[in-house]
Amino acid sequence: LTVTPDTGFTPGTYNQYLDIHISTWQGATKSWSESSPDTGATTAHRVGGLSPGNRYDVSVNGALYTTSTASSNGTLSFTYTGGYATARTFTITAHQSGGFVPVFTTTTLTNPNPLPSNTAAQTSVVATTTATTTPTTATTTPEAATTTPSVPHTPAARAALIHTLQTKLLALLTELVHLLEGELAAVGNN
Repeated sequence: LTVTPDTGFTPGTYNQYLDIHISTWQGATKSWSESSPDTGATTAHRVGGLSPGNRYDVSVNGALYTTSTASSNGTLSFTYTGGYATARTFTITAHQSGGFVPVFTTTTLTNPNPLPSNTAAQTSVVATTTATTTPTTATTTPEAATTTPSVPHTPAARAALIHTLQTKLLALLTELVHLLEGELAAVGNN
């Protein structure tokens, strides 16, 4: 563990810059506390002994501060900008991606039970598409709905449609996970 002022040590007297107390230093879990009389200090950290290329979460006082990847020599580097008004407890643990593992199966519908033609006039069809720029929604009113929506009638066509929808859903869920991880990291930085 190496902790230095983020701008390096400038010429001067350093009677006491930072106190560090190691709590846990085993495998992928590292925990220590830091305190400093310089309450506005910004510090650069280098933590070794980690698995090269693995992602790690850095928490400060129990809140996620950042997620970073260990270098090829197993060193994780980050800069702490939160100051030292009180002692800070730093903890590094292996990154947890949230445990989302999509599982898809294909089901063949043998009896789709389409809507009777007389209920089409009472049905409002809403289609929503999502893009990274602007979401749009298109609505078909009951007056415009004169036939039932087109649904593939062969098992192969249904399977292809299901596969396409699953692929799009997986892409959206992956993007959502990345956005949520970014938001959590941003909240941890504040």
